[in-house]
Amino acid sequence: MSKLAKLAKKGAVKRVQTWFWNRPPTEIENISVNNADIILVTFPVTLQDWVHRQRASGIKVLPYVSFYKTPELAKLQEEKERFDWGNPSRQECIQNPFWRAVATDNHPEWRARDEKGDIRQPFGHYDAGWSMSTPLVKSYRDACLQGIEALMKSGCDGIFLDNFFLQGNPAHHGLGSGAEVDQAIRSLTIEAAEIIHNYKPNAILCTNGSDDVIKHDKEMKSVIDFYASESMIFSWAWDLSFLYTGWPAQWAHYQSHAWHAGEGPQPVVIPYLGFSGRALREDAYTVMAAAWILGMAFSDGGTAANLSGVAGFAKRHKSFQGGAQTALLFQADNEHDKWLEDFYRLDLGEPIGEGQEIQACLLRHFEKGVCLFNPTPELKQITVKNWSGTTAYEHACGVNVDVRSGEVPVWLPPLTGRVLTHGKNNE
Repeated sequence: MSKLAKLAKKGAVKRVQTWFWNRPPTEIENISVNNADIILVTFPVTLQDWVHRQRASGIKVLPYVSFYKTPELAKLQEEKERFDWGNPSRQECIQNPFWRAVATDNHPEWRARDEKGDIRQPFGHYDAGWSMSTPLVKSYRDACLQGIEALMKSGCDGIFLDNFFLQGNPAHHGLGSGAEVDQAIRSLTIEAAEIIHNYKPNAILCTNGSDDVIKHDKEMKSVIDFYASESMIFSWAWDLSFLYTGWPAQWAHYQSHAWHAGEGPQPVVIPYLGFSGRALREDAYTVMAAAWILGMAFSDGGTAANLSGVAGFAKRHKSFQGGAQTALLFQADNEHDKWLEDFYRLDLGEPIGEGQEIQACLLRHFEKGVCLFNPTPELKQITVKNWSGTTAYEHACGVNVDVRSGEVPVWLPPLTGRVLTHGKNNE
């Protein structure tokens, strides 16, 4: 097990940031990545100088790959500035050893086709030149492994594997039986993990999606270090109303995916902030509080620092996870950069004990503060007891809270989280 994976077992890995732009971060965006333990990147070759600097500072950088889709290099588009999860532009794919290895220009048999013989697109919204892959074809699987080996040879710290186990989904019929495809992806993932971990003792395999598969597969648990749960808590155009009627079941679902020491990879929550109709600052601390109470690593997909990337992506692909038609992108905060610095540098230290449930709300103590989350549709007042010190600072609202005889009263609106730390303020 890698050193970083061992830290994950202790719950010490708290931030796994993403960088899906083909440009380096701006000064304010740098705060989001400079305070991360791990960064997931879509354009590792385009940004190789920046990537090297991150590694030199001790941050692990994982390039994006997928066994679900494959490019035809000759048809890919190039954009001067681009934000995308896993649809990199032409120049990146030409230089990136993984995408070059799995390119279909000379291997049309690697493109998945439907019953009519038409090429299948990933999710139905990708740019020209992308198609679904065929994991049952051995030469394609071999190409994937060659590409991953080439990335590791180039000095990568590991791999971020997206679209985990999607091919076996009945919605993607035409590739063979779901069981056949799942077994092919399972074997391919295990072989890829062996390559990754053999190259570096502290290399990381992080997967995105299908956490149910990981939870119930002992071998998958042993080879995967982290798994990302994209859109798991609050995300995109959701207005949170789905929790008002079914919050007990929904919160039980979140808890069932929570990581516990010694039980496999640590989960990473990747929501996209600014789509819930609340002020961005409150949205950010709500999701962070919920994630850290559950012991999950946290990422905001870069949307606290820069909403334009996800908004632009959603606008181009309106059918994708709600798109932009109902996304409110509400940001009522005229001191954005000031609280962002506080947000990205916040470190509560190690957790103290397990989470507690008080009046159907969740609370967890840390060395330097406390996280609270109200998953109910009702306004709650929770008293944090045994508070050491005479002051408490509440980050979501940026205010000091009175401490009375070692007790801190906190009001929690519905579906809202709070983070409190010691001290008059966090400046």
